[in-house]
Amino acid sequence: MKKLCMALVAVLLWFAVVAGAASTLYFPDYVVGSGWSVQLALGNVDTTDAAEVVVEVYDQDGAPTRDLFDSGSAFEIPPLGSRVLRSTGEGSLRRGWIQVRNPSGSVRGLLTYRHAGTGVEVGVEPVPPGKRFALFAEDSADVATGLAIFNPQPGARVEFDIRDQAGRNPLGEVLTRGGFQQQVGTLPEWYEGAGGEFLGDFRGLLFLRAVDGASFAPLGLRGSKRTGALSAVPVIPLPDPVAGKMYWADAVANRIQRANLDGSGVEDLITGLITPEALTLDLGSGKMYWTAQGTVKIQRANLDGSGVEDLVTGLRSLGGLALDPGAGKMYWTDRTTAKIQRANLDGSGVEDLVTTGLDRPGGLALDPDGGKMYWTDTWTDKIQRANLDGSGVEDLVTTGL
Repeated sequence: MKKLCMALVAVLLWFAVVAGAASTLYFPDYVVGSGWSVQLALGNVDTTDAAEVVVEVYDQDGAPTRDLFDSGSAFEIPPLGSRVLRSTGEGSLRRGWIQVRNPSGSVRGLLTYRHAGTGVEVGVEPVPPGKRFALFAEDSADVATGLAIFNPQPGARVEFDIRDQAGRNPLGEVLTRGGFQQQVGTLPEWYEGAGGEFLGDFRGLLFLRAVDGASFAPLGLRGSKRTGALSAVPVIPLPDPVAGKMYWADAVANRIQRANLDGSGVEDLITGLITPEALTLDLGSGKMYWTAQGTVKIQRANLDGSGVEDLVTGLRSLGGLALDPGAGKMYWTDRTTAKIQRANLDGSGVEDLVTTGLDRPGGLALDPDGGKMYWTDTWTDKIQRANLDGSGVEDLVTTGL
């Protein structure tokens, strides 16, 4: 009877830790050298608490760049305080992207481009990654629109659908570009090799969509070909078709489904599975993950059900599954071998984290900001936790059932 009761407790305690989400500001492009410089202004809008900040700079290939600014990359901003980082315009031209990590989410930022020779100056705000955007586009003898795209996941693909003032696609095709982490170009450069020259005199809208479901961040700039003047182009986030949905795994009908939040519009996404359980979503990457109990493996797919992949196989009896997308890791419990393991999100690099003191670990949840994982143990009547590397195991609650 005790084992039956504890099995029920394990189901009831399949919980999620609610913690303050870390905030990252993304600036999809910077340009320095050949007279260009940038200034990054950061402000803490919290009235009581200081903000911890880490500024990370990368080149176009994703390699860290540590010599861009004239001051440190990790610092604290006091309540209602600010900090300004500046680059020089020396050296050859180089580009990349900047991300500002701030766990409290109270920091705001502005990146200003300057050119010493022409006096051109323009400020841009950070762009939250998303899956669909629109921006005003123009290309003529006088004006050019420049576009920078940053993909948090290298290799993700972005669809370009350009529309004129009448809402028509004058090129008659939708372009797809991918295979890069950060890329910059004018509209004709983005469309180069797409079959014919880009439109010589165009005004309209450019719609951008993530093909693989992975989020990306675009930045638009409008430049005068005659005077060199430069201005920011508003980037308009569009509703994600996945938003407002609930997802679930049906272990009896062996399928994964979704519906609107009011229960309408039920869709079969994946069928033919064998006892799918522990479904969890990575909305930032457009993926869902689950355990397949019948085949004892961990799988994933796109949020529309396409692209099913086997990630980890050869397991025994899976319990809970949890994701830490920020660190690129997934964690799970194995009830038969009585251990907790983790791996990269693609299934590589499997590690044993907790291998002793467990009996039948079940539901698992993560608090990445606090550096902790939490789980239930069906046969020891406990809720426990440990550091994310498996060290420091603690008993938190003993149910006594």
